[in-house]
Amino acid sequence: MGKVLRFGGARGRQEDVDENWMFDGLEGLAIVIEDLDAGAMEAGLNRTNIQFHIEGRLAEIGIPVAPLIAAAEDEAIAVLCVAIGAEQHPAGPFACFLSLQVCDLATLARNPAQGGGVITWLANDFWASSLEDVQGDTMEALDEGLANLGKSFLVGRDA
Repeated sequence: MGKVLRFGGARGRQEDVDENWMFDGLEGLAIVIEDLDAGAMEAGLNRTNIQFHIEGRLAEIGIPVAPLIAAAEDEAIAVLCVAIGAEQHPAGPFACFLSLQVCDLATLARNPAQGGGVITWLANDFWASSLEDVQGDTMEALDEGLANLGKSFLVGRDA
């Protein structure tokens, strides 16, 4: 089966030997934190703190963080989309979720004039927390997901 998608620039010349090839040639990530739902905000989460937390972890891992405009202007920058939610059950505990998605631009191999955004890496997590633990549990889930992202990113980049 041939390639369905083609990435631009240096990344377009890569062969898909394993799942990490999509990170080969990627120079960094821009971060988008989706709006938090009312439950997440009630539990004390806020987008600014999450943004700073993610930027710090990515820097520790060795993944450069770029401004969002760079993803539109530079083929070597993808977007890390972060969705976090928490909903309180009437009995008390919160049902929480985290979704990390690396999104990139690609064109169809059979028709380079057609393209759009694609998810090239995805991690989801779900858990239950008390109100007091939502923030800490969320940061722990973020750290685990970002560590996994870092492994794939660095393997692909250094391939």
